[in-house]
Amino acid sequence: MLKSLCVLMRISARIRACSRPSTSVYVTRRFLASTQQDEHQRMQGDYAYMCKRCEDRAREMEHTDPYGVFVNNEVKLGKLHIFGFDYDHTLATYTPALDEFIFNEARDWMVRQMRYPDDLLDMNYAADFAIRGLHFDAKRGYLMKVDAFHNIQLDTVHRGLTPVSYEESLAAFHGNHLPSTSLKQQISPGSGSSASSPSKRPLMFQLMDFFTIPEFYLLCSIIEFFERGHIGYQPVHIFRDVSSAVARVHKSGLLGLNIMANPEKYIRRDPDLPIFLRKLAANGRKLFLISNSSAAFIDRGLRFLIGSDWKDLFDVTISGANKPGFFQHDSNSFRHVDDCGTFKDWEGVKSLHRGHIYEGGSLQELIKLTQWNAENILYFGDHVYSDLADAANLEGWTTAAVIPELEHEIQVNNTTEFRTCSAKLRYLEGLINSYQHVTSLEAKRLLEHWQAERKELRYKTKVSFNKHFGSIFRSFHNPSYFSRRLTQYAMLYTSKVANLLQYPLEHVFYPKRTALPHESSW
Repeated sequence: MLKSLCVLMRISARIRACSRPSTSVYVTRRFLASTQQDEHQRMQGDYAYMCKRCEDRAREMEHTDPYGVFVNNEVKLGKLHIFGFDYDHTLATYTPALDEFIFNEARDWMVRQMRYPDDLLDMNYAADFAIRGLHFDAKRGYLMKVDAFHNIQLDTVHRGLTPVSYEESLAAFHGNHLPSTSLKQQISPGSGSSASSPSKRPLMFQLMDFFTIPEFYLLCSIIEFFERGHIGYQPVHIFRDVSSAVARVHKSGLLGLNIMANPEKYIRRDPDLPIFLRKLAANGRKLFLISNSSAAFIDRGLRFLIGSDWKDLFDVTISGANKPGFFQHDSNSFRHVDDCGTFKDWEGVKSLHRGHIYEGGSLQELIKLTQWNAENILYFGDHVYSDLADAANLEGWTTAAVIPELEHEIQVNNTTEFRTCSAKLRYLEGLINSYQHVTSLEAKRLLEHWQAERKELRYKTKVSFNKHFGSIFRSFHNPSYFSRRLTQYAMLYTSKVANLLQYPLEHVFYPKRTALPHESSW
């Protein structure tokens, strides 16, 4: 009995010995606990440093000049002896009253002549909804912003005036990526500048010129009305009806006649513009103008902006150019017209003279008659495709985009609140990237908190520019599709033509060297 008891005691002791952790196991457990605690503490310390650094960084950063000239590619002004300009939204920029006029006229026409519901007459224009660069899917009825890599910014997708859920957007487009074939460059359907008929236009359309802003607010307002009223509709039919109604405002002459009758109401007067143009002429620079608008319309506007002697400043003035066809076709000849657009004669134009207005023509005819060298030409325009793409790609002109939205965007960028928010977002994304593989429960919870804060910061930076669609230049951390095209076709960009007045005519615009992803540690 005693012997059996001793055996049991020895077996029990061995079991206890085997179940007791070794010294090395204790050390390992203590090391892991310490490491996990250190991991969490390091994250907290890095976050605290980030917050302090962001505040300092926001105070240290110099403000950007809203009236500066910004550079995509090096430009030597001293080599440029010939300065060309578009007219609408380049030399002449317009007040919000013009957008409201386009909206109201097209809306009223759709009700009176196209038998749309009378209740649409209660709709009013809102200037703070759409921005340039958006895409509209006429097949599905969605308005959205797309980035430079063809990804949809999901929090910008709207049907009518109402945001659409991420789930609905992903289901509609089978993901958030759009094929390049659906994003071919487009020009305004409403302005009548498209060469194709409405029925043949692609069903994905980009808002690139200012005249499309009221057009697409009208389109979205009607879709919103139909959605709320549970009225059946095909988005593409409404798209084409709105395009037709807006085209009528342009082609009927209604828009031009109202601007000519009330330039003070519709045209922004820039006192620096005539000073800049006279400076160019006084220093031996040649000036030319290429516009799709009529001679009478241009004459009335430039008399208001520059004075009755405006024609004496321009070596060549071309009206009714039909851009972008002007750059693409070489068979059109010029006709000589007077200030009212009436043809002066029936003979072909053999030479171009200062103080005269010509209609039609083509780029090849212009170069043949002037013998201008492409490397000496700087051309300003507001429409990246119609004004700048062919001039840059086909002819090698130096191009400058006029982007009035820059002033607002830079003013937002200059605020301490935005700079702090933007800097914090960049630092926070760096921390998330560094700590994405943490192991402790506390660290993982903190990482989740950071992810939520990142989402909030992204939203704040977006709505600082436009509460619906954000900046025209960015789609969160990526450039927008608009920004990509701007970089591709414009060597310079600025908010208005006269901003160049502050630079000597021999000035060289140097682009800033920006680090590529693999150079970011240099």
